[in-house]
Parts: sequence; structure tokens; C-alpha cells
Amino acid sequence: MDGPKKKMDGPKKKKYPAGSRGDRAWSRRADYGTPLQNHTRTAAMWNQFLSQKYPGINLTAEDICFMMILTKISRCATTGKITRDSLIDCAGYAANVELIWDERAGTDTETAPIDLNIAAGPG
Repeated sequence: MDGPKKKMDGPKKKKYPAGSRGDRAWSRRADYGTPLQNHTRTAAMWNQFLSQKYPGINLTAEDICFMMILTKISRCATTGKITRDSLIDCAGYAANVELIWDERAGTDTETAPIDLNIAAGPG
């Protein structure tokens, strides 16, 4: 008889190939915190900066991910070149949205159906 399993602190590490974008994102948590913590911090800074021009603005961690994707797309449009690095970064920011949803919900969306209604957030 095995007895009760211990609950691990924080989200469990998903299985990503060594050296992949997902693996690198998990390794950055020691420096920057989880994607939710990191992008929420950035949102607070951007909200403060933008509030003078746009009173009542309230960007979320997910908004920051999408804005970073748009920044990468803008760079590609400006240079006329779509680089592997830009595609990897876009995929990483998109993956961070899912990790943020996981952390907020306390669930594992890796096995849950994906809700494509981006404006509404997770189903």
C-alpha cells in the first residue's frame, strides 16, 4: 500500500524535448517566474505607462503575450523576412498563454480541448 501522494508545489513540469522552446521556458522560471507572474508584472508596468494616455486601461498577462507576438510580426513585416527565430518566439508566446491559463485554472490544458475563442480566454 503506497499511502497518499504528496502534492508538489507549483505547476508540474510538462514533458518537452530537451532544448525545445518549452524546455527553455521552464528553465527560465528560476530567473523570471512563471509566465503568469512574468507577463502580469509586464502588464502592470505597461498599464501604468499607458494609463496617462488611455485612462482605465487594464492589460492582462495574455494581452502581453499577444502584443509580443505582434511585435515579432511587425519586425518580420518591416524587414520582409520571416526568420526561424521569430517563428519560435511567436510559438513560445502563444504557448505561454496556455501555461498562463493552466496556472490560473490549476489544470493541465495539455490534455483538455482547446477553446479557440481567444477573446474570451479559456473555456
